[in-house]
Amino acid sequence: MLTASALVFGMSFFAIVGSTTAFVRFNYSHSAWPTAIAAMTIAFGIGQTLGPTFTGAITDALGSLSYALNAGAAMLAVGAVAAAFQGKLANSK
Repeated sequence: MLTASALVFGMSFFAIVGSTTAFVRFNYSHSAWPTAIAAMTIAFGIGQTLGPTFTGAITDALGSLSYALNAGAAMLAVGAVAAAFQGKLANSK
């Protein structure tokens, strides 16, 4: 079970790297790839820092982890809706 858990957890990070790279490659010129991937990596890192901080703040303020989990699920839903309406960027190649 530990190995399976580690594989699933590790693969989730590969999915982020793959989707970030694909997004940049499909929407930006070749010369902009390093800068765009760097910006998306920084944004991901900021999210990885702020997420647990906000989760802890919500849990501490309201006294239950379930509120923080519900807030996380709501944020995922908002992100999914926003992504569903996102069109392809103008091709600048």
